[in-house]
Amino acid sequence: MSDMADAPASDERIKQTSALRKALIRPELGGICGTVIVFVLFAIFAGDSGMFNSQGILNWSIVSAQFMIIAVGACLLMIAG
Repeated sequence: MSDMADAPASDERIKQTSALRKALIRPELGGICGTVIVFVLFAIFAGDSGMFNSQGILNWSIVSAQFMIIAVGACLLMIAG
């Protein structure tokens, strides 16, 4: 029988990456950071316009939902060729 002490603990050929590096190479991070930056800029420059109260959120979410419906249709057309 083989002894467990003879086996190496890990493969030294595999490059070790940090958790920060693993998070930075994710493609979703760009979209998340862009969304956060846009909301922060709008909060700074248009904070007193009522954009973030209940009526303001309802207003821009309705408009964004309409754009999303058009975007999904355009995306399906591009996928279909």
